[in-house]
Amino acid sequence: MQKTRLILTALFLPFTAQASEQFVSLTLCSDRLLIELAEPSQIAAQSPYSKKPLMMLDKINIDKPVLEPQLTELLPYLDKNYSD
Repeated sequence: MQKTRLILTALFLPFTAQASEQFVSLTLCSDRLLIELAEPSQIAAQSPYSKKPLMMLDKINIDKPVLEPQLTELLPYLDKNYSD
């Protein structure tokens, strides 16, 4: 029982440690990957494709901001702690 608990803790620890990270998607492929792999709270914004039902099938973006893949659109999402 102790060994099973240790294994489960080791498996799920990386997911809980990185729960505060957020991601921005700029392409249809990354939209689909984010929807499948990330928690909803980890998705900061998605591409315009995320609103198109024929492209996203059953995973349409209904509550996240939409970004065009341009540098000026991405600036608000840059990490504030980044330094050269």
